[in-house]
Amino acid sequence: MHLNSYPCNNAPNNTDFTVFRKLGSTGLNFAFSDAPNYYHSKNDTIEYLNKVSL
Repeated sequence: MHLNSYPCNNAPNNTDFTVFRKLGSTGLNFAFSDAPNYYHSKNDTIEYLNKVSL
């Protein structure tokens, strides 16, 4: 499993945390993926979901 970390303001997309960041909250934003090449692509399907990450 890969864990990606980078400042969320550098991400080209919104996340669940975006609304809180806009309100001035601080926090952490995580993305877990067993198939990082599929992340946010048409192949990003439930079959690649790692249930441990939920």
